[in-house]
Amino acid sequence: MTRLILMGTDHELLSLLTRLRMEGRAEILGIIPLGQDEDLRLYAEISGLPILRPDHCPEWAGIADYLVVEQAPTQAWGGLPRLLPSEVQNRFFQEETEVSIPPKEERRASPPARSSFPAFARELRREILRSQRYHLGFCLSLFLFLDEEQNCLQVSHFQEEPLLNLPAEIGRKTDTWGLSPEGVMLHLAPETLEQSRLLKRRLQSALEDCTSRLEGGPWKVLVVQSLFPQDGNSASLLIRKAMEQLARKGYTPGGKV
Repeated sequence: MTRLILMGTDHELLSLLTRLRMEGRAEILGIIPLGQDEDLRLYAEISGLPILRPDHCPEWAGIADYLVVEQAPTQAWGGLPRLLPSEVQNRFFQEETEVSIPPKEERRASPPARSSFPAFARELRREILRSQRYHLGFCLSLFLFLDEEQNCLQVSHFQEEPLLNLPAEIGRKTDTWGLSPEGVMLHLAPETLEQSRLLKRRLQSALEDCTSRLEGGPWKVLVVQSLFPQDGNSASLLIRKAMEQLARKGYTPGGKV
């Protein structure tokens, strides 16, 4: 599998990065954010991808196949061949064909969307700004699905029933759902303190009932939560707090519990 290091901004890289990870088209060895790039750093927290610096060059240049970057660096990053993000798109997704769209009258109503990770990251930061402005709190929950051998449910299962419509079945219109390429479901809700614990039990029960219909089970659902502002006042801190709880349960991104 082709091994990539990605350098750039949120706008240039995040959608491409999450799609590559979601579909397993290439191995991502690390990312080099240019500037603050909060979404890339947030994704690094939940994915376990290392944040690299140009001075990591000797360590990584002999391992990676390409450096993906929009603008050529002022100095070659260890002599790695360069790929533009558009070239990555053509190379790894060129076999895809256009899907025909049925006439308007034949289309089914879509369920409330479970957002991609980039969209969820933006909504998480917006929720923080709203809560700061109005002195409110909220709850961030992460859900992980495990079989009897402690393998994580593959992300492809979330594109099929019964998980496809799960947010519509157990959520509320005011809630926000997301999915990381590693198969971690994410959820934002206005509950705080004791309310968040009640929410955790309700969602865990509903998710376990839903996954009982999946092949390969029985499936166990791990649920962890972090609260704003008690557990952090930034998106990165909230994700890190929740991931630390998963780590205490033995989970590492991309691995077994």
